[in-house]
Amino acid sequence: MRSQRELESARPEVGARESFADLLVELASQSSLLVREEVLLARRELREDFEQMRASLLKVAVGIGAGVMAVFSLLAAGILALSQYWEPWQAALTIGLGIAVVAAIMIFVGLAQLKQARIKPEQTLETLEENKAWLQEIT
Repeated sequence: MRSQRELESARPEVGARESFADLLVELASQSSLLVREEVLLARRELREDFEQMRASLLKVAVGIGAGVMAVFSLLAAGILALSQYWEPWQAALTIGLGIAVVAAIMIFVGLAQLKQARIKPEQTLETLEENKAWLQEIT
């Protein structure tokens, strides 16, 4: 059996209880600060991802606009030039297909960049998982 002295030394002191309560209060405040920081990080990541996506969408729009302008101006000039050698419909078809290929390439390049864009805040999710594991360890 344990002696009275061993039992008393095993009991936490009153100061230790206050210290534990202080630790819990500090843990709660640090946890809320951590959550706020994680939310700010997520917002920053999302903003960066959307800026990248916006740039890709702009490239797609420029490609479409360039394609449309090219079609109108080059169709007219090319059709007029080729109609001296071919029938006008053949000249129009040839020029139209060439411009369509260039416009399609621009659109597909922009769409490929959009597919690579991240909209999930991966860094934030990773740190949230780390924080969750840390909180589970200490509780």
